[in-house]
Amino acid sequence: IVYNPCTTIDSSMVHEEVITYTVESGDTVTKIANKYGVKIDDIVVPSGNINNIHIGDKIYIRTCDIYETHAKT
Repeated sequence: IVYNPCTTIDSSMVHEEVITYTVESGDTVTKIANKYGVKIDDIVVPSGNINNIHIGDKIYIRTCDIYETHAKT
């Protein structure tokens, strides 16, 4: 099961995006997650091993923007 941060929210209020990121020197999965404001579960590594990333690897980060609606009075 893959965690999707957008599935728990009304889909009409959500914009989901997948960012391709190239791992750089000094990166860790935790640092990357913090940089993008996501959970580690939102990062997908093609090798399948989230604990084994290397400089130059392309990983995928799922982000979720929530649009707020305001009722007019």
